[in-house]
Amino acid sequence: MDAEPRSDFENRVAEILDQIRPGLQIDGGDVHLIAIEGKNVRLKLSGHYINGTYTATLIRMGIERTLHDQLPDIKSVILENTF
Repeated sequence: MDAEPRSDFENRVAEILDQIRPGLQIDGGDVHLIAIEGKNVRLKLSGHYINGTYTATLIRMGIERTLHDQLPDIKSVILENTF
């Protein structure tokens, strides 16, 4: 069965994450799109760089701000960690 085509909203979220990703990968991290539910975006963070509470908070804030700034239609960004 073929996957359902992405909406313009989903494509735009993926493009923004592609812009963010290289900065995270420099330090061994990454961000993965888990799901888009309406205008809510669920992401998973991975990498050793998010072990510290302060660092994880800054990374979360940066990702959320970038997504909201470039795509104001987003209602919420839910971030999960993987260590």
